[in-house]
Amino acid sequence: MIELHAHNLRLTISEVERTTGDTSNPYDVWVNCRIEVEVPGFRGTLAWSALQAELQQLAQTLYTFERKLGTEASMSFESFEPCLALHFSMNDRGQIFGQYSLRDNSHGPGAPQLQGTFGMDQTYLRPLADAVQAFIAGDVPISPISTADDEEENEHVKEVYARFGLAMYLAQVLEHGIVNALVIIHLIPSRRHLARNAEYWAKEVDEFMSHHFESTMGRLIRALRSITTVPADLEQLLRDALSKRNWLAHEFFRERSLEFMTAPGRDLMIREVDRCHDLFIAADHRLEDVVRPLRIAAGITDEKLAEEYERMRTEAENAG
Repeated sequence: MIELHAHNLRLTISEVERTTGDTSNPYDVWVNCRIEVEVPGFRGTLAWSALQAELQQLAQTLYTFERKLGTEASMSFESFEPCLALHFSMNDRGQIFGQYSLRDNSHGPGAPQLQGTFGMDQTYLRPLADAVQAFIAGDVPISPISTADDEEENEHVKEVYARFGLAMYLAQVLEHGIVNALVIIHLIPSRRHLARNAEYWAKEVDEFMSHHFESTMGRLIRALRSITTVPADLEQLLRDALSKRNWLAHEFFRERSLEFMTAPGRDLMIREVDRCHDLFIAADHRLEDVVRPLRIAAGITDEKLAEEYERMRTEAENAG
Protein backbone atom coordinates (compact mmCIF):
# COMPACT_ATOMS: atom_id res chain seq x y z
CA MET A 1 0.00 0.00 0.00
CA ILE A 2 1.19 3.50 -0.86
CA GLU A 3 -0.13 6.34 1.28
CA LEU A 4 0.40 10.04 0.76
CA HIS A 5 -1.27 11.98 3.55
CA ALA A 6 -0.42 15.63 2.92
CA HIS A 7 -2.16 18.91 3.61
CA ASN A 8 -5.30 19.04 1.39
CA LEU A 9 -4.70 15.53 -0.04
CA ARG A 10 -5.03 11.96 1.25
CA LEU A 11 -4.09 9.44 -1.42
CA THR A 12 -4.05 5.66 -0.82
CA ILE A 13 -3.03 3.16 -3.53
CA SER A 14 -3.80 -0.52 -2.85
CA GLU A 15 -2.98 -3.56 -4.96
CA VAL A 16 -5.90 -5.58 -6.33
CA GLU A 17 -3.98 -8.10 -8.45
CA ARG A 18 -0.91 -8.52 -10.63
CA THR A 19 -0.90 -9.72 -14.19
CA THR A 20 2.44 -10.96 -15.39
CA GLY A 21 3.98 -12.00 -18.62
CA ASP A 22 7.74 -12.07 -18.62
CA THR A 23 8.51 -11.32 -14.96
CA SER A 24 12.06 -10.38 -15.84
CA ASN A 25 10.73 -7.53 -17.93
CA PRO A 26 9.20 -4.74 -15.79
CA TYR A 27 7.40 -3.45 -18.87
CA ASP A 28 5.45 -6.71 -19.00
CA VAL A 29 4.24 -6.64 -15.37
CA TRP A 30 1.02 -4.82 -14.59
CA VAL A 31 -0.30 -4.04 -11.12
CA ASN A 32 -4.04 -3.42 -10.97
CA CYS A 33 -4.63 -0.86 -8.23
CA ARG A 34 -7.41 0.83 -6.36
CA ILE A 35 -6.85 4.53 -5.67
CA GLU A 36 -8.72 6.15 -2.79
CA VAL A 37 -8.60 9.93 -2.72
CA GLU A 38 -9.85 12.40 -0.16
CA VAL A 39 -9.60 16.17 -0.62
CA PRO A 40 -11.58 19.01 0.96
CA GLY A 41 -15.18 18.54 -0.14
CA PHE A 42 -14.68 15.26 -2.03
CA ARG A 43 -13.92 11.57 -1.44
CA GLY A 44 -13.85 8.87 -4.11
CA THR A 45 -12.13 5.83 -5.64
CA LEU A 46 -10.89 4.84 -9.09
CA ALA A 47 -9.02 1.98 -10.76
CA TRP A 48 -5.48 2.23 -12.10
CA SER A 49 -3.40 -0.31 -13.99
CA ALA A 50 0.22 0.56 -13.31
CA LEU A 51 3.33 -0.81 -15.01
CA GLN A 52 5.95 -2.11 -12.61
CA ALA A 53 8.48 -0.14 -14.62
CA GLU A 54 6.76 3.18 -14.03
CA LEU A 55 6.47 2.43 -10.31
CA GLN A 56 10.21 1.77 -10.24
CA GLN A 57 10.77 5.05 -12.02
CA LEU A 58 8.58 6.85 -9.45
CA ALA A 59 10.52 5.37 -6.53
CA GLN A 60 13.88 6.26 -8.08
CA THR A 61 12.72 9.80 -8.85
CA LEU A 62 11.57 10.27 -5.25
CA TYR A 63 14.91 9.05 -3.88
CA THR A 64 16.76 11.40 -6.24
CA PHE A 65 14.46 14.26 -5.31
CA GLU A 66 15.10 13.71 -1.59
CA ARG A 67 18.86 14.02 -2.14
CA LYS A 68 18.28 17.57 -3.40
CA LEU A 69 17.21 18.84 0.02
CA GLY A 70 18.49 22.34 0.69
CA THR A 71 18.08 23.40 -2.93
CA GLU A 72 15.17 24.45 -5.10
CA ALA A 73 14.05 21.45 -7.14
CA SER A 74 11.03 19.90 -8.82
CA MET A 75 9.90 16.50 -10.08
CA SER A 76 6.92 15.12 -11.95
CA PHE A 77 5.28 11.74 -12.42
CA GLU A 78 2.64 10.90 -15.01
CA SER A 79 1.33 7.37 -15.32
CA PHE A 80 1.49 5.46 -18.60
CA GLU A 81 -2.28 5.17 -18.46
CA PRO A 82 -3.61 8.75 -18.13
CA CYS A 83 -4.86 8.18 -14.59
CA LEU A 84 -2.44 9.73 -12.10
CA ALA A 85 -0.15 12.75 -12.35
CA LEU A 86 1.86 14.31 -9.54
CA HIS A 87 4.16 17.34 -9.52
CA PHE A 88 6.38 18.38 -6.60
CA SER A 89 8.18 21.73 -6.23
CA MET A 90 10.55 22.11 -3.26
CA ASN A 91 12.14 25.28 -1.93
CA ASP A 92 15.52 25.50 -0.19
CA ARG A 93 13.84 25.08 3.21
CA GLY A 94 12.41 21.68 2.32
CA GLN A 95 8.83 22.88 1.96
CA ILE A 96 7.01 21.20 -0.90
CA PHE A 97 4.15 22.58 -2.95
CA GLY A 98 2.42 19.86 -4.97
CA GLN A 99 -0.15 19.48 -7.72
CA TYR A 100 -2.19 16.38 -8.49
CA SER A 101 -4.44 15.21 -11.30
CA LEU A 102 -6.62 12.08 -11.22
CA ARG A 103 -8.67 10.72 -14.10
CA ASP A 104 -11.23 7.91 -14.03
CA ASN A 105 -10.57 6.04 -17.28
CA SER A 106 -13.51 3.68 -16.78
CA HIS A 107 -15.68 6.40 -18.32
CA GLY A 108 -13.79 6.37 -21.62
CA PRO A 109 -13.21 9.57 -23.63
CA GLY A 110 -14.07 12.72 -21.74
CA ALA A 111 -13.51 11.01 -18.38
CA PRO A 112 -13.93 13.26 -15.33
CA GLN A 113 -10.79 14.66 -13.77
CA LEU A 114 -9.94 15.79 -10.26
CA GLN A 115 -7.17 18.36 -9.94
CA GLY A 116 -5.80 20.39 -7.07
CA THR A 117 -2.85 21.32 -4.90
CA PHE A 118 -1.35 19.96 -1.69
CA GLY A 119 1.46 20.79 0.70
CA MET A 120 4.01 18.76 2.66
CA ASP A 121 7.63 18.91 3.77
CA GLN A 122 10.76 16.89 3.07
CA THR A 123 10.10 14.38 5.85
CA TYR A 124 7.45 12.76 3.65
CA LEU A 125 9.80 11.95 0.77
CA ARG A 126 11.87 9.00 2.07
CA PRO A 127 8.88 7.15 3.60
CA LEU A 128 6.93 7.69 0.39
CA ALA A 129 9.78 6.38 -1.78
CA ASP A 130 10.20 3.38 0.56
CA ALA A 131 6.47 2.69 0.35
CA VAL A 132 6.57 2.69 -3.47
CA GLN A 133 9.60 0.36 -3.44
CA ALA A 134 7.87 -2.04 -1.04
CA PHE A 135 4.71 -1.89 -3.15
CA ILE A 136 6.70 -3.00 -6.20
CA ALA A 137 8.09 -5.96 -4.26
CA GLY A 138 4.65 -6.89 -2.99
CA ASP A 139 5.56 -6.19 0.65
CA VAL A 140 3.21 -4.52 3.11
CA PRO A 141 4.99 -1.30 4.10
CA ILE A 142 4.50 0.72 7.23
CA SER A 143 2.31 3.69 6.53
CA PRO A 144 4.56 6.69 5.80
CA ILE A 145 2.46 8.90 8.04
CA SER A 146 0.83 7.23 11.02
CA THR A 147 -2.68 7.89 12.25
CA ALA A 148 -1.20 9.50 15.34
CA ASP A 149 0.86 11.83 13.14
CA ASP A 150 -2.24 12.71 11.11
CA GLU A 151 -4.20 13.50 14.25
CA GLU A 152 -1.37 15.62 15.63
CA GLU A 153 -1.11 17.58 12.38
CA ASN A 154 -4.88 18.07 12.23
CA GLU A 155 -4.91 19.41 15.79
CA HIS A 156 -2.03 21.75 14.96
CA VAL A 157 -3.88 23.09 11.91
CA LYS A 158 -7.01 23.58 14.04
CA GLU A 159 -4.92 25.51 16.56
CA VAL A 160 -3.76 27.93 13.86
CA TYR A 161 -7.37 28.50 12.80
CA ALA A 162 -8.49 28.93 16.42
CA ARG A 163 -5.77 31.45 17.28
CA PHE A 164 -6.46 33.33 14.05
CA GLY A 165 -10.17 33.42 14.85
CA LEU A 166 -9.51 34.74 18.35
CA ALA A 167 -7.26 37.50 17.00
CA MET A 168 -9.90 38.58 14.47
CA TYR A 169 -12.55 38.51 17.19
CA LEU A 170 -10.43 40.87 19.30
CA ALA A 171 -9.99 43.16 16.28
CA GLN A 172 -13.79 43.37 16.13
CA VAL A 173 -13.91 44.05 19.87
CA LEU A 174 -11.59 47.00 19.25
CA GLU A 175 -13.81 48.23 16.42
CA HIS A 176 -16.81 48.03 18.74
CA GLY A 177 -14.83 49.96 21.36
CA ILE A 178 -14.19 52.75 18.86
CA VAL A 179 -17.91 52.95 18.07
CA ASN A 180 -18.65 53.09 21.79
CA ALA A 181 -16.13 55.92 22.08
CA LEU A 182 -17.89 57.82 19.30
CA VAL A 183 -21.15 57.50 21.23
CA ILE A 184 -19.57 58.75 24.48
CA ILE A 185 -17.45 61.54 23.02
CA HIS A 186 -19.74 62.80 20.26
CA LEU A 187 -23.32 61.51 20.25
CA ILE A 188 -24.17 61.93 23.94
CA PRO A 189 -22.90 65.55 24.29
CA SER A 190 -24.43 66.67 21.01
CA ARG A 191 -27.75 64.82 20.86
CA ARG A 192 -28.96 63.35 24.16
CA HIS A 193 -30.41 66.63 25.47
CA LEU A 194 -32.53 66.89 22.31
CA ALA A 195 -34.22 63.50 22.73
CA ARG A 196 -37.96 63.72 23.46
CA ASN A 197 -38.04 60.52 25.53
CA ALA A 198 -36.07 57.37 26.37
CA GLU A 199 -37.53 55.40 23.47
CA TYR A 200 -36.55 58.07 20.96
CA TRP A 201 -33.03 58.26 22.42
CA ALA A 202 -32.55 54.48 22.33
CA LYS A 203 -33.59 54.46 18.67
CA GLU A 204 -31.14 57.25 17.84
CA VAL A 205 -28.28 55.45 19.59
CA ASP A 206 -29.08 52.20 17.76
CA GLU A 207 -29.13 53.94 14.39
CA PHE A 208 -25.88 55.78 15.14
CA MET A 209 -24.09 52.58 16.11
CA SER A 210 -25.52 50.55 13.23
CA HIS A 211 -24.30 53.19 10.80
CA HIS A 212 -20.77 53.11 12.20
CA PHE A 213 -20.66 49.31 12.42
CA GLU A 214 -20.75 49.36 8.62
CA SER A 215 -17.47 51.29 8.56
CA THR A 216 -14.02 49.79 8.26
CA MET A 217 -11.59 50.10 11.15
CA GLY A 218 -9.70 52.76 9.21
CA ARG A 219 -12.81 54.90 8.79
CA LEU A 220 -13.68 54.48 12.48
CA ILE A 221 -10.23 55.68 13.51
CA ARG A 222 -10.54 58.71 11.22
CA ALA A 223 -13.97 59.47 12.70
CA LEU A 224 -12.49 59.33 16.19
CA ARG A 225 -9.69 61.71 15.21
CA SER A 226 -12.24 64.14 13.75
CA ILE A 227 -14.06 64.62 17.05
CA THR A 228 -11.27 64.54 19.63
CA THR A 229 -7.53 64.78 20.14
CA VAL A 230 -6.19 61.23 20.33
CA PRO A 231 -3.20 60.80 22.69
CA ALA A 232 0.02 59.96 20.85
CA ASP A 233 0.44 56.51 22.40
CA LEU A 234 -3.15 55.54 21.58
CA GLU A 235 -2.72 56.92 18.06
CA GLN A 236 0.26 54.62 17.52
CA LEU A 237 -1.57 51.62 18.95
CA LEU A 238 -4.54 52.24 16.66
CA ARG A 239 -2.26 52.64 13.62
CA ASP A 240 -0.50 49.38 14.42
CA ALA A 241 -3.79 47.60 15.11
CA LEU A 242 -5.24 48.75 11.79
CA SER A 243 -2.18 47.55 9.90
CA LYS A 244 -2.20 44.13 11.57
CA ARG A 245 -5.97 43.72 11.26
CA ASN A 246 -5.78 44.35 7.51
CA TRP A 247 -2.79 42.01 7.18
CA LEU A 248 -4.64 39.21 8.95
CA ALA A 249 -7.83 39.73 6.95
CA HIS A 250 -6.31 40.09 3.49
CA GLU A 251 -2.78 38.66 3.37
CA PHE A 252 -1.93 36.36 6.29
CA PHE A 253 -2.82 32.93 4.90
CA ARG A 254 -1.66 33.83 1.39
CA GLU A 255 1.73 35.03 2.63
CA ARG A 256 2.11 32.05 4.96
CA SER A 257 0.91 29.34 2.55
CA LEU A 258 4.27 27.53 2.64
CA GLU A 259 4.69 27.89 6.41
CA PHE A 260 1.19 26.42 6.86
CA MET A 261 2.45 23.13 5.42
CA THR A 262 4.94 22.38 8.22
CA ALA A 263 4.83 22.19 12.01
CA PRO A 264 7.59 24.82 12.54
CA GLY A 265 5.83 27.09 10.04
CA ARG A 266 2.50 26.73 11.84
CA ASP A 267 4.24 27.49 15.15
CA LEU A 268 5.50 30.72 13.57
CA MET A 269 1.97 31.57 12.41
CA ILE A 270 0.60 30.99 15.91
CA ARG A 271 3.22 33.33 17.40
CA GLU A 272 2.35 35.99 14.83
CA VAL A 273 -1.40 35.90 15.46
CA ASP A 274 -0.78 35.86 19.21
CA ARG A 275 1.20 39.11 18.89
CA CYS A 276 -1.73 40.59 16.97
CA HIS A 277 -4.05 39.33 19.73
CA ASP A 278 -1.97 41.17 22.36
CA LEU A 279 -1.84 44.34 20.25
CA PHE A 280 -5.63 44.48 19.82
CA ILE A 281 -6.14 44.02 23.57
CA ALA A 282 -3.59 46.73 24.38
CA ALA A 283 -5.25 49.19 21.99
CA ASP A 284 -8.72 48.44 23.36
CA HIS A 285 -7.58 48.85 26.98
CA ARG A 286 -5.80 52.14 26.23
CA LEU A 287 -8.90 53.42 24.42
CA GLU A 288 -11.02 52.53 27.44
CA ASP A 289 -8.59 54.42 29.70
CA VAL A 290 -9.14 57.54 27.60
CA VAL A 291 -12.92 57.19 27.33
CA ARG A 292 -13.71 55.98 30.87
CA PRO A 293 -13.80 59.41 32.61
CA LEU A 294 -16.16 60.75 29.92
CA ARG A 295 -18.28 57.61 30.13
CA ILE A 296 -18.65 57.91 33.89
CA ALA A 297 -19.43 61.63 33.57
CA ALA A 298 -22.23 60.68 31.17
CA GLY A 299 -23.71 58.41 33.84
CA ILE A 300 -22.51 55.12 32.38
CA THR A 301 -20.67 53.79 35.42
CA ASP A 302 -18.80 50.52 35.80
CA GLU A 303 -21.61 49.28 38.02
CA LYS A 304 -24.24 50.01 35.37
CA LEU A 305 -22.14 48.21 32.76
CA ALA A 306 -21.87 45.18 35.06
CA GLU A 307 -25.63 45.20 35.63
CA GLU A 308 -26.29 45.39 31.89
CA TYR A 309 -23.87 42.54 31.22
CA GLU A 310 -25.59 40.38 33.82
CA ARG A 311 -29.00 41.19 32.33
CA MET A 312 -27.82 40.21 28.84
CA ARG A 313 -26.18 37.00 30.11
CA THR A 314 -29.34 35.95 31.92
CA GLU A 315 -31.42 36.75 28.84
CA ALA A 316 -29.11 34.64 26.68
CA GLU A 317 -29.25 31.70 29.11
CA ASN A 318 -33.05 31.81 29.22
CA ALA A 319 -33.25 31.97 25.45
CA GLY A 320 -31.05 28.87 25.20
